[in-house]
Amino acid sequence: YRDAVRAFYDLGCRYLQFDDTSWGEFCDPAKREAYAAEGIDVDQVAKNYVDAINRILEAKPEDMTITTHICRGNFRSTWFSSGGYEPVAEVLFGGANYDGFFLAISPRWRISATRRWYWAWSRPSSPSWKTRTT
Repeated sequence: YRDAVRAFYDLGCRYLQFDDTSWGEFCDPAKREAYAAEGIDVDQVAKNYVDAINRILEAKPEDMTITTHICRGNFRSTWFSSGGYEPVAEVLFGGANYDGFFLAISPRWRISATRRWYWAWSRPSSPSWKTRTT
């Protein structure tokens, strides 16, 4: 991934967004229980993911912005995870060195077929992003 970041940069890319479905899974209480039943420590996996993400982001040139979109699914109006971001908030938002986060949320903490909400947050040193509703 570090090589890919550099390759995109060398081709002129200055804004890159990673779409990630893992974090939605880690937020869903039912899926957390299912992983635990298989002996998987989701909290440790989340920490490992952040470590890997940060190693990738170390390759980011100073004038490149890299954000992430936490996808909860919406392929053909389906969704695959529920739950708030509390289970991953500290490790993800406090630990991952992205320049900004785009989060799919809804009043029921799932994506509905008719309306999606995106909450965007950026680090103070990054360009300012605005909340948008689609």
